[in-house]
Amino acid sequence: MKKLFAMLLGCLFLVLVTTAWVLAAEKSVRVVVDGQDLAVFPPPIISENRVFLPLRALAEAIGADLEWDMVNRTVFINTSSGKGERYLQGLFGQVPGSPDITRNLISAAELLDVLDDDRDGDLVDYRSGHSGGDNIANDPLVVDVRARWFYDFAHIPGAVWIAKAAAMGKNQSEQGLRELLANHVKQGGKNEVVVYCHTGHAAGLVAGVLGARGFNVRNLQYGFDIAWTGTQKAPASIRAPVEDKTAPGDDKALDCG
Repeated sequence: MKKLFAMLLGCLFLVLVTTAWVLAAEKSVRVVVDGQDLAVFPPPIISENRVFLPLRALAEAIGADLEWDMVNRTVFINTSSGKGERYLQGLFGQVPGSPDITRNLISAAELLDVLDDDRDGDLVDYRSGHSGGDNIANDPLVVDVRARWFYDFAHIPGAVWIAKAAAMGKNQSEQGLRELLANHVKQGGKNEVVVYCHTGHAAGLVAGVLGARGFNVRNLQYGFDIAWTGTQKAPASIRAPVEDKTAPGDDKALDCG
C-alpha cells in the first residue's frame, strides 16, 4: 500500500511539473531592443500580468552600467553619460572606417574549439604543469571585461583581466592590453583579442572601441552567463569549463580601473 501511495505521489508530481513547464513555455516573452532580439538568461517570466526579466541583461542592452553592492544590498545603475558613452570614452557609435562589430562575433562553441585543440577538456593546457596538447598558435588573447570579483570567482580558462568594461577605453587599460597582447604573440599566440562580459552587450561596446583603435578584436556572442555557462535554452549556449583566481596564469591579471 505504501509503495502504491508513493507511486501515486510521484505521478502527481510529474504531472504538476510537466504542467508548469508547458504553461511557462506558453508564456515565454520575447525581448527586443532597438530592433534586435535580446537573449536573456534566466528567461523573462509573467506574473500577475507583469513581465519580470534580469536587470543586468536589460541594463547592458541599453548601455547602462550596473553594479551590485553585496554588503549594502544595493543595485547601482549609471546612465548619466548617455547610452554606452562611458564604455567608449567619447567614441560611442560606429566610427567611420572601423569594422562592423556585428560581424566580429565568436560563438562559445567556436571559442571552445579554438582553446581546446586536443579535446581533452583542459583548455590552454600548454601552460606550465599541463599536458601541452593544445596549440597556442590559433589562440586569441581572451579578456574578461566584467567586474573583477566576477573574474576572480569564475572565468574562461586562460582569460586575463585588465579592467571592467567601463574603464577599458582608458589609456592605462589600452596600454595594459597592448602589453599583454604583445607578450601573448611573443609566446606564439594569435594576434587577436576576444572580449566577453555577462551577456555580450557591454563587451560589444568595448569591441567597438578596441576595433577603432586598431585591435583585431572579436566579441563572445551572448557572453559568459548565457553562452559559456548557460543552458541549452539559451541561443548557441554550452556548458564549458571555467576556472577561478587560483588557476595558473592568473598572475597576468592587471588592475587598471
